[in-house]
Amino acid sequence: MTGAAAQQEQTQTNIESPQLLAILHAQSGTISEINSTSYTLQLNELADKTILFSDRPNRIVVTQSIQDFIGNWTIGDDSFQVDPPNAALVLTDDQEFDVFEIELFNPQYDNNEKTITYDFSVLGNATSSRELPANLGKSVLI
Repeated sequence: MTGAAAQQEQTQTNIESPQLLAILHAQSGTISEINSTSYTLQLNELADKTILFSDRPNRIVVTQSIQDFIGNWTIGDDSFQVDPPNAALVLTDDQEFDVFEIELFNPQYDNNEKTITYDFSVLGNATSSRELPANLGKSVLI
């Protein structure tokens, strides 16, 4: 296949099945250690919807309920259950923010409490030199 034909096929594939990224907003949360490489993240007071978006050429922006987002975790041959997603955990305060690159596992959503819990491991790229805090203020998971 020529370079132009391969690029056209790749473009058509991207148009037909865009890759979506998700954003979750929380007012507070906690992190607890499971073992030396694994942690539990609980995000509290979640926004009611997950924001999903894609890059060019599609530029899709939609919202989805947290229940539907978590319900789709195991669907498909390349599901998050099979290939866990990376995420950026962004911790904010009045003056600064820290970003930790993490890999997410085992989501649990409590609709009554408006909390979501993930197990996670920390990946190599963090913009923070500090340790993971036990208590979180406003947080965003991308």
